[in-house]
Amino acid sequence: MMLSLEFYMPSPHRAFIEFLKQSKIEKLVKLNPSKDLKSAFGEVISTIHLFRSAHLRVVETYIYKPARREGVKGLILGSGNTPASHFLGRRLLSTAEYGKRNGNVGSSQEPPPTSLRSSL
Repeated sequence: MMLSLEFYMPSPHRAFIEFLKQSKIEKLVKLNPSKDLKSAFGEVISTIHLFRSAHLRVVETYIYKPARREGVKGLILGSGNTPASHFLGRRLLSTAEYGKRNGNVGSSQEPPPTSLRSSL
């Protein structure tokens, strides 16, 4: 999906995306002794987790529930042409696992909506 979007971006925007792809911020954080940097990175990971959790709830509320009410059966595809709940759920779980491995995401984080868990 991102590759197709990059085609339409101005050159400086494409260069910025390429820079981000090459960036190894995690390595920099791990090598740097600054507790403030590590804490800020942890907050970023936690915030990404919260965003992904909210995104999954929005998909549940505005896509899955209405589709079920209309009797839609089978997979509902997201904008990347992948099963939406599977893709978003996996991103949420991988972020939580990364955070837990690195002490960034606590157990207080919300799990995916119950109705989507079976599709993860």
